Amino acid sequence: MQRKIFADQIYHIYNRSVCKIPLFREQADYIRFLLKISVFKKRYPVQIIAYCLMPNHFHLLLREPEKSFKTTMSNISFFLQQLQNSYAKYFGIKYKHSGRVFQGVFKSKHIKNDEQLFQTIDYIHNNPVRKKMVRPYTRWPYSSASNPAI
Repeated sequence: MQRKIFADQIYHIYNRSVCKIPLFREQADYIRFLLKISVFKKRYPVQIIAYCLMPNHFHLLLREPEKSFKTTMSNISFFLQQLQNSYAKYFGIKYKHSGRVFQGVFKSKHIKNDEQLFQTIDYIHNNPVRKKMVRPYTRWPYSSASNPAI
């Protein structure tokens, strides 16, 4: 079933590792994922509003700027498909992991208004605080709160 993603709309995208295994085991893994975000956002023009990478999951707040001209599939869908597949291959080789890496297809929530947008940004950035990993949230190095440029 194809996901409904509309042009000029914002979506909270998230996914977790299978069985909640550590997805990012060392700093190099976080950096690899962020590098791939940067690479694939050039191919599939999505706007990254906020993000946070956690040890076993990730959150992205993305804007779908335009419809893809290649198919009816959205840029966000292409972007996430490439990002997750690329990272899964890297993870499988590096950690000798066989089988799935992500729990499944990414989840998405449509952001309908400014209030929901600001609440979602706050939710994404405060993930490491809720998990008692850092305080304040700006100290988490794998988030747009502390590292906005990707």
